[in-house]
Amino acid sequence: MVQFLCNTIMAHAFRKKNIALEYLILKRSAEEIVYANVWQCITGTIDNDETALQTVLRELKEETSLNYLKIFNLPYLAQFFNYNRNTVNFSPCFAFEIIDSEEVTISEEHSDYKWLKLEQALEYLLIPSHKESLLLLNDLLISGKLYDVFEIKTK
Repeated sequence: MVQFLCNTIMAHAFRKKNIALEYLILKRSAEEIVYANVWQCITGTIDNDETALQTVLRELKEETSLNYLKIFNLPYLAQFFNYNRNTVNFSPCFAFEIIDSEEVTISEEHSDYKWLKLEQALEYLLIPSHKESLLLLNDLLISGKLYDVFEIKTK
């Protein structure tokens, strides 16, 4: 029987470089068992004692070493099927606004990173939910509704 789980998160990091928006994408290392060499957004697994918010904050640090200005809870829930575990997974989606001078330091889980404009990032991303949530984030940023409605007050 297929199980339904919500034990993963995903997040996009963006920055305002001059007047342009740039989005961070990460390339999974060749040694990763799942999705080796695939470009993606920040992802991670929720530990037993964590909330999704605690997980996304931890994963930002572990995968990029970045600090954030603001965090947002996007109105998007990714879903995927894990054939190895026979599970349907749901992942809440978040976004981080990053200071444009912050330096990325990637974890061993990744081999490269890029800051790209929307159209370029979409060309690199393979996983549909990563593309869909990035498009939503961009729309919310352009409309100004991201800050008005979806900001999480953590600081």
